[in-house]
Amino acid sequence: MPLDLDREVLALSGDAVPVLEPEKAAAPVPEAGKKKAKDAQMSLKANRLGIKHYMSGKVGAAIKSFGAAVEFDFTNFAAMLNLAQLFLETARDDEERREGRLKMVDRYLGLLRNGQLSDDQQRKLNVLERFRKLPAKSLPHGPLGELIK
Repeated sequence: MPLDLDREVLALSGDAVPVLEPEKAAAPVPEAGKKKAKDAQMSLKANRLGIKHYMSGKVGAAIKSFGAAVEFDFTNFAAMLNLAQLFLETARDDEERREGRLKMVDRYLGLLRNGQLSDDQQRKLNVLERFRKLPAKSLPHGPLGELIK
């Protein structure tokens, strides 16, 4: 709404201002848009932190960070791909927790199949799906692909 300078001068001068129409209060800024933008930024930060943890060999901390990234923004497909890869790697390396880890891999791969992925993300999803079809013991040792940044 444009500012009416004549009206403002009258209001500041202390003279009686004839009220022609009530002044409208400024519309409040919707908080939902701000929160969503903040959550998306936090999701990106959590994903970057997860990558740092992964690169330094802190698997548990990496899983927590990638999980937090997904909680902040459910459309952060890079974090979901990172989680799927990490759960697949830990399923290969940990016989005791293998079944639970493979269930998590299947969960994230299923969520990713329905998402709008970039070309790079789609390629990584295809690689992870091929690896998932193999027995966990026969997966190659080491990282199963470069984490998406």
